[in-house]
Amino acid sequence: MIYGLLFLAIGVLLIFGVFDDKNIWEYIWPLFILIPGLSMEIDFFEKKNSNDAGELVPAGILIILGTFFYFNIFTDFRYMDILWPIFILAPAFGLFQLYFFGKRERGLFVPIGILSVIGLIFLLTNLTTTEVGGALIGFIFILMGLLILFKRRK
Repeated sequence: MIYGLLFLAIGVLLIFGVFDDKNIWEYIWPLFILIPGLSMEIDFFEKKNSNDAGELVPAGILIILGTFFYFNIFTDFRYMDILWPIFILAPAFGLFQLYFFGKRERGLFVPIGILSVIGLIFLLTNLTTTEVGGALIGFIFILMGLLILFKRRK
């Protein structure tokens, strides 16, 4: 199945390369990150053995980063200066998968929490420098304020 997906993805990318003046390797290299992550995820979920949940950490990291690199390729890396905290959030995602599908060890909340808080602080700080991000965060704060006000009335 993995090899079928690999050939399918490479075929689609080669077709894009025929119609586009860009180098085809610009589109293919993230597959070397994405496919191992996907194969580890599929391997775990086919076995469904919580003793092997440790493989979800690198799998989650590789999937997030592979997807992130594809996003950057298709947007010509325009948003990298804003979205770089994804590199901090990727390990938090992998560790959260380990917690959720593993033995639910509470000790994992410490690194998950630290990485998530640091990554989200940097990401939200970067997003406030954009018009859309600043407005979105403003709306979130307004909604939070309204929820707090209406919750206290009850």
